[in-house]
Amino acid sequence: MSLASGSFRDLTRVAASDPAPWVGLLSANRAEVLAATASLQRALGVVADELVADERDRLRASLSEARERRRSLAPPVVAVSVALADRPGELAKVGRSLEVSAVDVRDLQLRHAPYGGGGVLTLAVRPGDAEALRAALQQEGLIVAD
Repeated sequence: MSLASGSFRDLTRVAASDPAPWVGLLSANRAEVLAATASLQRALGVVADELVADERDRLRASLSEARERRRSLAPPVVAVSVALADRPGELAKVGRSLEVSAVDVRDLQLRHAPYGGGGVLTLAVRPGDAEALRAALQQEGLIVAD
C-alpha cells in the first residue's frame, strides 16, 4: 500500500465513505448493477484469457480501445506540475499565478513528499492554457516540474 498512487486513491474513494447510502443505492438499482458487474466480469475474463495465451497484440488493442473510451469521457487536459516548498505562502503563489494567467483549473492533486519537505501540486488545465500557467508560475519563482 505504501506504493499506491493517487489513481488508486481515486479508484477506491467510495470504499472510504459511509457504506449505508451505498447499500440503498445498489439495492435500488439491483438489475442495472448486476448487469454491469456481469459485463465487467466478462471483460476481465477476456483480459485474463489474453494474458494466459500471451496474446500481446490483442491485449494492446483492448487497452488502446479502453484509452480512447476514457479520453471521450472528458475534455482533454494537460498536467502542469509545480514543486512546492514546505513553507507558508507557496499555495498563495499558485493562486496569484492562476489569477495572472486567467487559467481555468479542471482538476488538481497535491502529493506530499514522503519524508517531508513540501510536495508536488499537479494542475489539469486545457491544452491551450498550459504555457500561460507555466510562465506565471515561473514568474512567481516556483519550479515547474514538467
